[in-house]
Amino acid sequence: MSLIALRPTQRVVDIVGALGGTWRGYIATCRCPAHQDSDPSLSVRQGHDGILVHCFAGCDPGDVLREISRLRPSGSHQPPPARHRPGGSNVGRLWEEALPADGTAAAEYLDGRGLRLPLDDNLKWLTQWYLAQCNDDWEHLYGVKIDTLDNPGWSLRIELTGTAMQDLPFERVEYGEPSDDLAEWQRTGSWWVASVQGKAFEVACGPLDLCEAIGVFRRWVEASAVS
Repeated sequence: MSLIALRPTQRVVDIVGALGGTWRGYIATCRCPAHQDSDPSLSVRQGHDGILVHCFAGCDPGDVLREISRLRPSGSHQPPPARHRPGGSNVGRLWEEALPADGTAAAEYLDGRGLRLPLDDNLKWLTQWYLAQCNDDWEHLYGVKIDTLDNPGWSLRIELTGTAMQDLPFERVEYGEPSDDLAEWQRTGSWWVASVQGKAFEVACGPLDLCEAIGVFRRWVEASAVS
């Protein structure tokens, strides 16, 4: 699954054109060819290995792709304009040049703050997911907030309004038992509680479980096959 929408190939552009779709950044919205779609409900984007589709009306991706394979796009359609994020080149360059923190002073600092390594993979994924939602529109309704709990621990809140996840079902997840005593918690192990409240994904977790809290959200997104 592509975490950031890729620039579409001409084939994908022509498919979107044949479906009468519209582009928002590198993600297109079209009428689904697998059902009688009066209101566009199909998300189309470029993946590393081909076209990626998600029908919000519930059509199976295989059925959608089969119908798309029957299309015979005529002519060459105009691709969406290239995406330019404020400061994106420097942010991307610095991120890609970053080195693992294991064995460094940064790792010692994180350990002293009760944070386990590696955090980089899930944090990088969350950063990419958030940037993909921005989609060239930096005036949006969603955001990510990480805060501390009193017992001790962390809270993670991800606003889903305006994202592909906003109306998808999520079954509450509970793991372990929280404790008000840090020493007792370190003996008894990890804990987290994840749920969707309204249109926000919320996780409360132990002081060393922030990475896993992000991972709970990541697994939900990946299992839903949307980004």
